[in-house]
Parts: sequence; C-alpha cells; structure tokens
Amino acid sequence: MRRFIVLLLTISALPGVAAAQNTPMWELSTGYQYTRVSTGAAQNFADSITAPFNIPSVNVGRSLSINGGNIAIEENVNSWWGGVFDFSGTYATKHIDLSPPLVAAGLVPPGTSVQAIFRPTLYTFTGGPQFHYRRHPHFQPFARILLGAALSDLHPDDPTASALKLLAPDFRTARNSFAVIAGAGADYSWKHYLAFRVSADFLRTYLFDEHQGNLRITAGAVFKFGHK
Repeated sequence: MRRFIVLLLTISALPGVAAAQNTPMWELSTGYQYTRVSTGAAQNFADSITAPFNIPSVNVGRSLSINGGNIAIEENVNSWWGGVFDFSGTYATKHIDLSPPLVAAGLVPPGTSVQAIFRPTLYTFTGGPQFHYRRHPHFQPFARILLGAALSDLHPDDPTASALKLLAPDFRTARNSFAVIAGAGADYSWKHYLAFRVSADFLRTYLFDEHQGNLRITAGAVFKFGHK
C-alpha cells in the first residue's frame, strides 16, 4: 500500500517536474510587429481647421496600419511566471491629399494636386509580469500585462510642418503618454534553446489628447538561456 501511494505521488508530480525542466532562466524574443493605430484625434483636428471656412475637410482617416519590430527580454522567476521588459518600434508613410479644401478656398487652381507627407513613428517601452503554462513540451501559451510609456512623432515634411506652425502654432507633432499593454500568445518550443512565438495585445495609450485602443500583433523567435 505504501509503495502504491508513493507511485501515485510520483506520477502526479511528473507534470510539474517536466514544466520545471522546460523553464529557461532567460528568454529573449524578437520579431515583426504590426499595429493598428487610432488616428481619430488627427481627423478631428483637420476638421476643426476646415469647418469654420465651410470648405471640404482633409481626409486623414481614423486608423493607420504601421509596421516594425519588437524585442523583449524575460527573467523567469519559476515555471509559470517571469518579469519581462518589452520594447517596440513601428513606422509608416502617410500621404494626405490637401487639394479639395485648397481648391475650394481658391488657394490653388482646379486640377492641382497638393500632398502632405507624414512619416509617423510609435515607440513603446513597457514592463511587467508574464504568465506561462508550460505543461506541454511544445505548445506553451502565455498571458501578460505591461505598463510603461509610448512615444509618437508624426514627422511631417517641411512644407507641411511650416503650414502647421502657421495654422496651429500650439499643435505639437511629437507626444508621449502612459501606455498599457495586455494580451496573450503562444510559443511553439522547437528546441530547448529556441521557440517560435505569436501574440496579440491590446495597446492603450493617451497620445494626442485621445484615449487610443490599438491592436498589436507580433510574430518571431524566442531564444532561451539557462535552466531554472
């Protein structure tokens, strides 16, 4: 009877032992990032400029797809959670047609094309806990909540920057704000030192005086170092 009890306890402990054996001390993840960013504040600002003159608004749009990269480093406390620092940088080029309001205002002749060019960037620096489920030898899901900062710059071209200074001298094209990232993903552990990761996150920022709820998707590789 005693041997039977010992056997049962040993079997029940095996998943925990396997999880511990699958737990690296450090994990470095890096890869591609896609972010869907809200631009409603920019559209509202454009509307506020043209509305008093009763001319067509500039079509900025209320969302923008930007692409870039992501890198994160995690120190695992035990088999099921660790502390992670996450950095991301994303970039885009946005062409905005200024012709309709300028033609309507009589500032340029009909048929003239006037474009404003922006090269917006978005950076995030966040950290917090990341929770893993390592019971399976290959498929290992995780969830996380990270806090930190977001920095964005619209990077307008020179003519557009000069026009903004004239029309809206108080408008700043570079902003920073508090940021919250909450999401989940999964690793496919290929080797003891290498896994492949996909994740989806909700990115909350307060850039340009707007509460922005943005979608962030990342995909890449995870490099593992040491063992707990």
